[in-house]
Amino acid sequence: MLPAVLTYEASVHALSWPGAIDALRRGHRLPRPEQGDLLLGSGDARLLNRAARIEGLGFAIKGDSIFPGNAAKGLPTVHGAVLLYDPDCGAVRAVIDSQLVTQVKTVADSLLGAQCLARPDSRHLLIVGAGTVATSLVKAYTAVLPGIERVSVWSRRPEQARELVAGMSGVKAELVAVEDLQD
Repeated sequence: MLPAVLTYEASVHALSWPGAIDALRRGHRLPRPEQGDLLLGSGDARLLNRAARIEGLGFAIKGDSIFPGNAAKGLPTVHGAVLLYDPDCGAVRAVIDSQLVTQVKTVADSLLGAQCLARPDSRHLLIVGAGTVATSLVKAYTAVLPGIERVSVWSRRPEQARELVAGMSGVKAELVAVEDLQD
């Protein structure tokens, strides 16, 4: 059987934030995974790997190459994939674009934490950082927590926060770039 190949472009629209949150909530009730990490490389070129096994679910390996110099070439700085293995026979069942896992899982983890810990009457969200995941955070939080009225974005590079805010559309909350994190 050939493994499924899940690209970011073909798969992201089939996912929902409530579905991702629910999957993580169910996953946190499973046994703690066995896991191991590996970091290779020198200078700016790195390869990060995380392998995990959860009883009954099988094995997965996420590998990402990180090349910060790619940004100057107009290329993504991170490339990678997740290999998902069958728990019964070890066959590769899926190859998943790591961008899909990074954005959806990271944001859904944040949303799950907010659902468990944030005050129900919260109206203001502060996002620290304006990188790739920040755009998904803005969209997800305002979709899942409709009481959010204002989203402030702060970044070490203020121009990056301003660019993120200027490039966002379709968000019902007020979206502002802020330069002073303490304020």
